[in-house]
Amino acid sequence: MKHVKNFKLFEELNKKPEIGDYVIIRVSEECGTEEFQNKIGIIKNIINNTLLSIDFEDTNEIFHKSLIENISKNKEDLKILLQTKKYNL
Repeated sequence: MKHVKNFKLFEELNKKPEIGDYVIIRVSEECGTEEFQNKIGIIKNIINNTLLSIDFEDTNEIFHKSLIENISKNKEDLKILLQTKKYNL
């Protein structure tokens, strides 16, 4: 029988957004954010403390900070989070 020996703790997940942070956008048909499902973006600019300019691999979009589902300084944390959602872990 195998046992889990180590747990990765998510450091600073869901903190206040800052330029350079990695984000996952809340997917909502009403808000038109379906195309960003399972994508990680990086905050490039913050406008009036409420709007975030976010770069994805193929586009740059502006979102209200309320549409941010998860935030982290570490992109790997968000990749692990997406994988756990994908496999329902």
